Amino acid sequence: MKIDGLAGGSMKAVIDRIEGDWIVFVDDKERTFEIPLEYCAEAEEGDHIEIVLTKDTSAQEEAEKRIEDLRSKLRRVP
Repeated sequence: MKIDGLAGGSMKAVIDRIEGDWIVFVDDKERTFEIPLEYCAEAEEGDHIEIVLTKDTSAQEEAEKRIEDLRSKLRRVP
């Protein structure tokens, strides 16, 4: 698994089990992790999946702008 700065990184895993509203995955190194079932409602135990990670630069830029706007407002408070 190589996640190069989150640009086009991916990993493969198998759905080990479903516990309530959570899907439990096991990757090729026997590590487990969970995600909410709502993201993959048709998931079944034993399904092989690929998870792709991408950096959301537009959301990051929007968050940085909101933070800067708040900082500007704080600087103007007497």
